[in-house]
Amino acid sequence: LIYLNKQKSYIDQLTSLNNRRYLEEKVLNDKVSKIKNITMCDIDFFKKINDTYGHQVGDLVLKRVAQVLQEKARATDTLARYGGEEFVVLLPETDESGAEIFAEKMRRAVEAEVITTDDNQNLQVAISLGVCGLDWEALSNCEDETVIVKYADQALYQAKEMGRNQVQTYHSSGDKS
Repeated sequence: LIYLNKQKSYIDQLTSLNNRRYLEEKVLNDKVSKIKNITMCDIDFFKKINDTYGHQVGDLVLKRVAQVLQEKARATDTLARYGGEEFVVLLPETDESGAEIFAEKMRRAVEAEVITTDDNQNLQVAISLGVCGLDWEALSNCEDETVIVKYADQALYQAKEMGRNQVQTYHSSGDKS
């Protein structure tokens, strides 16, 4: 029973994805040496969706975006709901250019998705994504393994500042492009 409760505490109830706790306790600590890239994404204008259509539609959007991301994730990837409308995908066996291609595929898949509400309204949403590529040597010099998430988040915010619905990358040298 304790084991089952612990397992449940790692799952986001709304999306059925892993949650931030799982990501931080189980994956980042255990697999940091294998992580080559991370992608963080955020649903663009999500607050406006909740304000316009209500939280039930917002929940529907979160669920459907999570499903689309899960459909695009590979068996080697770890997908988690990080919080609110943010998702993280760890890409342990992907180089930086592959991570950028992967992120762009996710962006296009979400953008193409038509979400039908209970009252037959069709919605389309977009996501902004930040990619961070750090090699093991760069990570081993960091105080905390979650720094890779921090850098992906910085790239995500740059994508939002540059107009949303796009992918931006934070390179281990600190340059963003």
